[in-house]
Amino acid sequence: MRLHDGRLLLTYGSRVKGQYGVLAKMSRDEGRTWSRPVRLVKTLHPDCGYPSSVQRDDNMIVTAYYAKKSTLCDRYHMGVVIWNPSVE
Repeated sequence: MRLHDGRLLLTYGSRVKGQYGVLAKMSRDEGRTWSRPVRLVKTLHPDCGYPSSVQRDDNMIVTAYYAKKSTLCDRYHMGVVIWNPSVE
């Protein structure tokens, strides 16, 4: 998605062992290069992801996702994280 400041935002689920969770990357050059990933949520199982994000009027990002097991819940669940995109 395109953020209010023009950057592109990519949110995705990582199913790589040792890196399970929901991550975000940003691009300032129309997707030619991307920032280092920012971990939004750490999960304890590879079955996670399909995040969907929107930007609020106050510039904060709301990212919804699903996960099988995380540090917050031991079963399948939907989660939401609200975060500041100015932190790269």
